[in-house]
Amino acid sequence: LSKLFQAKKITMEEFQKKGKIISDNATAALAQNNNDDFEKAKVETNLNIQVFFNPTDAEMMLMKLSDKANTVVQHNISRSVFEIFSPSIKDEDGSWLLSKKYIYFGKFTAPVAGKSGGGFDAKITQAIYPANGNKLTVYNIIIRMEGSSDMMDKAIANIDFDALQQLILKQ
Repeated sequence: LSKLFQAKKITMEEFQKKGKIISDNATAALAQNNNDDFEKAKVETNLNIQVFFNPTDAEMMLMKLSDKANTVVQHNISRSVFEIFSPSIKDEDGSWLLSKKYIYFGKFTAPVAGKSGGGFDAKITQAIYPANGNKLTVYNIIIRMEGSSDMMDKAIANIDFDALQQLILKQ
């Protein structure tokens, strides 16, 4: 713009008007980058943990995936049936979906790909209970973690999985 103004190809008013437009666009881009950084930082410093005993609701047992392409079923935690991990990803609308890790103890069917009631991609499993089981006995446990994968690793390092396993009645 300054070269056009110096060459007298545009007037001072055009120079100011176009300069303001460019400045406004740069400010908006900077604000968006700062917002993206802030949203990513929230994802990387957040951790929610829920523990479900004897889940019966199908929505409680399924895992809505963050990143379908990179979701994995693992067997890394001693005495768990399996774990499902889905890493965080930036959604199409620009928001961040949290990393998720669900740890299953007890008896469950193998997780399969499917859809949740809301139509989201999910890993679906079902708890298995004895036919005449006592409702006060613990048969199955799900630990649901959502947030930073680093914080999940720290939380997992501090969970006494042997004590959890002792809660579950041998089937």
